[in-house]
Amino acid sequence: MSGSGRPGGSTGTPGGSQSDAGVDRLLDDFRALLGPGQRPTVTGLEVESLYRTRGDDRRYELREIEGFGGDFVDFFRPGSLAQLVVTIGDVRGKGIKAAARAIMAKYLVRAMVAVQRWPLPPGEALRDVHNALLSAPHQPDDFVTVCIASIDARSGTVSVATAGHPGPIALRATGVERPLLFGNPAIGVTEDAELQALPSDIIELSPGDAVLFYTDGLSDARDAAGLYYEDARLDQALEELRDRPAAQLLEGLIDDVTTFAGHPPTDDVALVLVRRTGGPASPARARSTRDDESGL
Repeated sequence: MSGSGRPGGSTGTPGGSQSDAGVDRLLDDFRALLGPGQRPTVTGLEVESLYRTRGDDRRYELREIEGFGGDFVDFFRPGSLAQLVVTIGDVRGKGIKAAARAIMAKYLVRAMVAVQRWPLPPGEALRDVHNALLSAPHQPDDFVTVCIASIDARSGTVSVATAGHPGPIALRATGVERPLLFGNPAIGVTEDAELQALPSDIIELSPGDAVLFYTDGLSDARDAAGLYYEDARLDQALEELRDRPAAQLLEGLIDDVTTFAGHPPTDDVALVLVRRTGGPASPARARSTRDDESGL
């Protein structure tokens, strides 16, 4: 590939530039399937995302399929004009296998929403995704972390469930808040094809509040001394950025990670920010809904 820094192409064989072009096209296809796609319009919500993979914009020499990660992100309107479903996750490993499993997990969530009874609580959706993935060929260590959330623009209610994934962060007028949510094992860690529904939690957003969903491409960044970009640094950056428009806020996070590490993130990064822009105020709180039937 011209400008890739790999003489002779990725295969080291004659015609390697054609091989590189094929790899690039395949990587682009993966990005299109794993990334968020077109944002739905939901009145009362500002929605923004940032999705970057290894090798984007030719930042790195490594552009081979084997280096491609398994971060995925999705958001869609499930039918109601006031509802938004956000899915974000990460698959263990790199390469075609990880990308394929991530694509499967992403679109399984959409399938669950489409064919199951409505509404479907996020914890039930995670159970069904878990059971479906375990029925597909996999290795014991092929686990997937997922966060599923449903956001009601009218009430500001965010119903959320996580499986081994970092919990969302709330950005309020009073500061940055990490709601105390139930922590569930990553999908695939428990070899049980009859997993029970996972608990869902509720986060209430007042007008002007926002919620950030992210993958560990942020927290796994390390500086020259090998120190990780920890939660405290992320929270501090969010405190400084929380009043910016959503797109600028997400770019500001990447800039802060780059400043910390001395280079852009070397792992995949997926970010979604949803800000409530209107509607009646709701109490700023988080609560468990294990016995609550409110869902997606």
